[in-house]
Amino acid sequence: TLRRQLADAILIKVTAEAEVIRLREAMGRTERQTAELATIAADERDRFVTARVSARSPLGMYDERTVDRGSRAGVRVGQPVLKSGFLVGIIRTVDSDRSVVRLLTSPGSIIPVILQTTRGQGLLRGGLEGLVVSDLPIDIAPQTGESVLTSALGDRLVPDLPVGQVGTVTS
Repeated sequence: TLRRQLADAILIKVTAEAEVIRLREAMGRTERQTAELATIAADERDRFVTARVSARSPLGMYDERTVDRGSRAGVRVGQPVLKSGFLVGIIRTVDSDRSVVRLLTSPGSIIPVILQTTRGQGLLRGGLEGLVVSDLPIDIAPQTGESVLTSALGDRLVPDLPVGQVGTVTS
């Protein structure tokens, strides 16, 4: 009888530990989502869809991610994908319950951007060397730390989405 009671108690303990782990993970996920929502103005939150990465591209570690939201959640091709308030990719394809995101770091990614302080407009390209802004006017002198935003040129993306900051300036 004592062995059976001990086995039952051990089972209850293990089940409780598994539930604690599950609840901690749910709490962490909620905290991460809350932090993401804090980067968006309260009156604009209904325009956003939260999604989780469900797959990574097998051959190109910089190219694409699959997320667990699709057309049923209102996702459309060409929509921007944000992380912590910064643009990280663009929706490339959409199914009913999943979407493929082309990351800005992909060699096939090119978007028009504007430098916030100097107002220079150029093209942000992804690749193995990272993100590079090219095709800036010759009279523009980018500054290290200057914010980079999406541009209204090309009508592909909403203007003024934060992309990042200028890290280094090359000729």
